[in-house]
Amino acid sequence: MDRHTRRRRSLAAVAALMVASALLAACSSSSSSGTTSTTSAPGSPSLCTLLSPAEVTAVTGATVGTPRTVHQGSVTDCTYASADPSEAVLIRYTTHATAASFAIEQHGYEQLGHSVTPVTGLGDEAFSFSETVGATTKNTVVARNDTLQVVVTGSATPAQIESLARQALA
Repeated sequence: MDRHTRRRRSLAAVAALMVASALLAACSSSSSSGTTSTTSAPGSPSLCTLLSPAEVTAVTGATVGTPRTVHQGSVTDCTYASADPSEAVLIRYTTHATAASFAIEQHGYEQLGHSVTPVTGLGDEAFSFSETVGATTKNTVVARNDTLQVVVTGSATPAQIESLARQALA
């Protein structure tokens, strides 16, 4: 199997893991209705407003717009698009995370062949990994603090992605 086929399969597996993780989180949420919406429940602030486009731009150097929000159960995805699609930033919030669910997610990334590196001093537990596809390297930091977990992915440097994760957990 050539390198490009492995990369495509790896990306497909990461996408499948992210979908499975969203579905697992939705199934474990007592308020999950199985629907996807682009707004938060009335009276609760949107998690996607925790980091403004200006803050994401200041950290990454990429000009991003207002995040596209997808909310399902206890999972909220915030996609900050850029004119250059390779500079987009994804921040996924999971509001009912546990040490066990975090360990399962970390194991899933390891099973996909990612070499995860612990990140110290970030929440209760955190790890990072990078993946290069073609000319683009995507860096990811996964961090949990109490019941809030964030996954931050983008083509910014590992330090920039870690900085966004710190801000998202603050």
